[in-house]
Amino acid sequence: MKDFAQAGSHGHFVKGPIRRLRKTSIIAIAMTMGAGALVPASLTAKAEESRGALPEVTVTARFRTENLQTTPLAVSAFTAQDLEVKAITNVDQLGQVVPNAYINPGGINPVIGIRGIIQGDFMYAFEPAVGMYIDDVYFGTLVGSGMDLIDVDRVEVLRGPQGTLFGKNSIGGSIRLISKKPEGTNTGYIQGTYGTRNRLEAKGAFDASLITDKLYMRANFMMRDQRGYIKRLDFTCQMKANGTPELAGIGDGIVGAVQGGTPPSFAGRPLYVPVMGTPGSAEDNAFSFPERQTGAKGCVLGTERGYDRKGGRVQLRYVGTEDLDVLIEADLMKSDDPQWGSVMHAPPFSSLNPFYNRGVLLPHFGISIGDGRFMTNDPYSTFATYSDPVNGQSYADREHMTNWGTSGTIKYDISSSINAKLVSAYREYNVIQSTDNDNTPIAYNDLASSPLHHQQWSEELQFNGNAIDGRLDWTAGGFYYHASESRDGHVTLQPIGFLGFLAPFEVHDTWKTTNRSAYVHASFDITEALQVSGGVRYTNENKSYTFDHGPALPITRPASARNRRWDWNATINYKITPDIFVYTSAATGFRSPAFNPRPFTKGQLQPIKAETVTSYEAGFKGDLIGQRLRVNADVFYMDYNRILSENATQCTPASSDDPGAPLLGGTGQTCPPGTPLAGQTGLNWFYYQTVPGHDKGVELEITADPIENLTLTYSMGYNTFSSGFVPNNQYLIQPEYTMSGSIQYAIPLSSGMGQVIPRLDWSRRSHGSNAGTSGVSTAANIIPGYSVFNARLTYTSDDGLWSASLEVTNLFDKLYYYNIDPPGGLTVDAVPGEPRAWAISLRRNF
Repeated sequence: MKDFAQAGSHGHFVKGPIRRLRKTSIIAIAMTMGAGALVPASLTAKAEESRGALPEVTVTARFRTENLQTTPLAVSAFTAQDLEVKAITNVDQLGQVVPNAYINPGGINPVIGIRGIIQGDFMYAFEPAVGMYIDDVYFGTLVGSGMDLIDVDRVEVLRGPQGTLFGKNSIGGSIRLISKKPEGTNTGYIQGTYGTRNRLEAKGAFDASLITDKLYMRANFMMRDQRGYIKRLDFTCQMKANGTPELAGIGDGIVGAVQGGTPPSFAGRPLYVPVMGTPGSAEDNAFSFPERQTGAKGCVLGTERGYDRKGGRVQLRYVGTEDLDVLIEADLMKSDDPQWGSVMHAPPFSSLNPFYNRGVLLPHFGISIGDGRFMTNDPYSTFATYSDPVNGQSYADREHMTNWGTSGTIKYDISSSINAKLVSAYREYNVIQSTDNDNTPIAYNDLASSPLHHQQWSEELQFNGNAIDGRLDWTAGGFYYHASESRDGHVTLQPIGFLGFLAPFEVHDTWKTTNRSAYVHASFDITEALQVSGGVRYTNENKSYTFDHGPALPITRPASARNRRWDWNATINYKITPDIFVYTSAATGFRSPAFNPRPFTKGQLQPIKAETVTSYEAGFKGDLIGQRLRVNADVFYMDYNRILSENATQCTPASSDDPGAPLLGGTGQTCPPGTPLAGQTGLNWFYYQTVPGHDKGVELEITADPIENLTLTYSMGYNTFSSGFVPNNQYLIQPEYTMSGSIQYAIPLSSGMGQVIPRLDWSRRSHGSNAGTSGVSTAANIIPGYSVFNARLTYTSDDGLWSASLEVTNLFDKLYYYNIDPPGGLTVDAVPGEPRAWAISLRRNF
């Protein structure tokens, strides 16, 4: 197949954005010049004698093979070898090394964002902020995007709005997973790993020629099994082990409960007072919280945040003629991970707790909630049981997912200057998961065994060509995507439920999305060094949401949204020297309209306007000092209309189709005069709206080979968001600064013995905030910053057939948190990062 140039996806700067970026541009240029100035003259001279020390990195971010250093995009590219030495085995870990990327590992529900544009809500009502592509096939949901990197050729992370060149609209950026393709080489590999918490991993692949020069096949497989790093403890067992059995109701002298006290009831529900007896008596000990695990086997019920995954992919490639290339592939991944839960960071808080204690917990077990007894005082343990002891229910404590897909890609050269490409794909997954959000042994805030289903069909037809003696490259294409999703489950929100305010309810929600779009791009070489390009895209999209929570909230009218819009991009790039490249660009992008997924009344089931962005960017890419120093830097400014949520109050009746204007500032407010519920306590409302703001930042990536066998890397991202709507600009969970670096040195052994490569990787995140849209930045709202170091020692044989490695992640056993809930909520949870872990691997190539 021939390669044809395609249009870029950036555009001209205008004066306003240039002024906004001027200060940041000067900083970036100063850093670039400073990096070169710090290299000694002796090294410069030596480098000039041996040009080409840094290898060329090729990417297909613009759907043609080109040098990363002459691609006018902010893109981070990682080869399979890069991922291996960085110990990156999953999409979740890319957040450690990509500037301004924020990825919070969450099993099948990660949080993924780039440049402050983040999607953390798994609900299908929202589109992903960052588009995920598997071999040019768009993956349409945040659920399932925490993918294992199996037999990949490379990963490309594109920062900034994408989608006007290929696939579906992606407002924050795109992550492209590009698999190794069949080449008929009759080669392969197999690798095994053992490590901390009984980590057992095996993976391999082989590439075969079935018909010489005609039909090739490649197949791969993987399996990974590892206990989670958060322990789930039996509460009563642990209290006995701690020497405090009375906290579980054993030996506390409470032998029962009777109705009474002041007040004797609340909201029509009876309240109770304890009946005292002899501490330690059989009657006392029997009136306690049930024990599920005996101390003889310890108090561990299970773990969270572990792995149990198996999967693989098969590809067939037919090269019928010089002009025809056909690839058919199918993949399957089955996971049965321990739930990816959190830990309790503060005792559950609710003003209803005293009544819930006297109305439910005391008469059943003689205990209470909210006093800290359910705190394990260990950052890596929880009392979550995935059960409701009041009603005797238990539910899944593991995440079950079957994710599979199939696709076909046909490439055909119509002529010497025009080719065509058709990608057809189908993907589907089924999930059963539960959440124990309160991290207590009671069903305080739980979602029981919730099935999720997603299926999608996509088609993309693309034509690429060149004209005017190769100076004009063009692309035209069309994209179709249809998806349907469903979510079911049983929701329990105690203590609200026991008061009758919101009884446990069943969920049966469905969504549908149909997207049709067309695009055209052109790129023109004005001179050998100067190039301009631009493109437009038209999107026609329809979405619907059917909300069904049974008798709890009957809404028979589906919500619908329609989106018709044009997007554009333009770029100017200039090659100052053969090794120095600059570009400036502008582009628009959007995230599809959403829906309020958590209405309390039927009128609140409303569509939410699409997020939109206009992005301006300037970049520098240079191979300096005889190509021993590579510096890529960019600055950006974005006018961004983002979806934000705020607690509000509805001041119209629950039966109204029109919820009226929200009363912002919190739930449960007294409605003002002039509203239908004037003088009364209004209805709760999670109000979503699209508000204007600005994102701006800097990104820098440096690679250096200062001397033979030594490689140094450094990356930095700075990102900040501002909006008049958000007090103190504290909404972003994403840290302002992200940094990473590495040092690697290859030590040759005696002749024929191979080499040993020690390596140290470092990543840094500055503090984040969870204050929310209506919060105030305080010490309690801060998610502390952290640094993590990983170490690796690798041996490779001289013939390249054998390799072995020892790796240690979180070398200094740093306690850090991906997220901490803001104080004052129903529950306050935290997500700790993985503690120190080690692994040994052995690989055989053949």
